[in-house]
Amino acid sequence: MLENLFKFPVVMVDGDNEDRKLRENERLSLPQETDIDFDIVFGEAEYPYWDVIGIEDRWLPTKKSFEKALSGRFDACMVRFNNVGHLLVPWSKRKFKEELLKFADAYESARPKKEPRLINIKTITEEEAKRIIGDE
Repeated sequence: MLENLFKFPVVMVDGDNEDRKLRENERLSLPQETDIDFDIVFGEAEYPYWDVIGIEDRWLPTKKSFEKALSGRFDACMVRFNNVGHLLVPWSKRKFKEELLKFADAYESARPKKEPRLINIKTITEEEAKRIIGDE
C-alpha cells in the first residue's frame, strides 16, 4: 500500500504564529510593514498519486514570489486532493504534473501485469449434456 504514495515538498505557514507576531508588533507600536514575508517551513507529504483532483497556480508567501506571480511566473501551486484537502507545493503546476506523471508511469510499469483468464467454451450436444448431468 505505501508504495503507491507520491512524495513531494509542501510549504507550511503557521497562521497562528503570524497573527501573534502582528499583534506583538502592534502592542510594541512597531511600524507595520505592508509587505510581510511570513515564516515558512518546507516539509514533505506523501499521498496516493491517483487522489489528485486539481492543481492551480499559486505563489509562495514571500514578496519576491508575489512579484513574480504578478507577471505570470508562478513558482508554486495549490494541489487539491479528493480525501485530504489542499496543499501548497513549492513547484510550478508544470513541474508538479511532470513529477506526478513520472511517478505514476514508474509505479504502473513496475506492477505485475495480470494475464487475462481464457475460458474455453465447448459446445456440447443435448445427449452429452444429459450424460454429464446424469439424466440418462
